[in-house]
Amino acid sequence: MITFSTTRQAGWQHTLAELLDRANRERLPLIAWVIRSADGVLIGQCCATDPEQRRSDWETWCRALGAVAQPPQRYGDSVHLRAAAHRPGPTSGTDPGHGSGTEVVISADLSGCE
Repeated sequence: MITFSTTRQAGWQHTLAELLDRANRERLPLIAWVIRSADGVLIGQCCATDPEQRRSDWETWCRALGAVAQPPQRYGDSVHLRAAAHRPGPTSGTDPGHGSGTEVVISADLSGCE
């Protein structure tokens, strides 16, 4: 039996496979990927050792995905960067209004980096 959950999971897997393939082809920076189990949001975490490199990696991925950046969140001397893009599913077309496709979030935590 194919359920909504199974279909959504296949969509997340398809999106992640596409992103990994694209990263390889375009030589995008290496980042960590996780799927948030509660809602299936795919999160790319920029985690280079150097905070300036994390910022650069975040900007590169944002440009590659056409992700829309949110205002930076500041926590003491740390800054959290977040941007989101919607990736249509394999058969969903381009309309995100019907729950199709996958939300992709690119994030980076910067410490001592302005």
